[in-house]
Amino acid sequence: MFWSGQKIYDEILKVVESNKDRLKYVKINPCGVDIGVSSVDKIDDDAIATIDGEHRELNMTMTSCKLQNGMYVLTPGVYVARLNVAVKMPPNAIGLSMPRSTLIRLGVVKSETAVFDPGYEGIGVQTVYIPIKELRIAENERWFQFVVADAMETGMTYTGRYQREGMRKKYATKR
Repeated sequence: MFWSGQKIYDEILKVVESNKDRLKYVKINPCGVDIGVSSVDKIDDDAIATIDGEHRELNMTMTSCKLQNGMYVLTPGVYVARLNVAVKMPPNAIGLSMPRSTLIRLGVVKSETAVFDPGYEGIGVQTVYIPIKELRIAENERWFQFVVADAMETGMTYTGRYQREGMRKKYATKR
């Protein structure tokens, strides 16, 4: 069963101390919450990535997208968007982050769903593909909808390499 937006806000987002000043940018929906981004980086076109079991090799550079008059101005390409709130998943739930339908309807964003396993805590990222000539999106615009569903407790929780990602160093928003 999917959780209500209010339950997600209260039990997943509000419990993370570092979210205190950022929760005002979250919109509560009936079955999810809309969230924005804290940073956007463009992956250069000549990037190469190799994944082989536990081995990860990245040969890429990313260019930070600076705000222009309060807007991210994105041209065609692939971007990594860091979410602007941390999540702390309980052992009995799974989270999914997907682009808001507004962006999909406009044909401006293509993004796969990110999965937040039970036990994951961190400020996740989404990879976003922009297929149009230019997307201008306001700094405080909400890009993604985060939904949570019940999961059977297995006694296993996430302990992977991305645990507490985005939280290891002091996290500051531009807002």
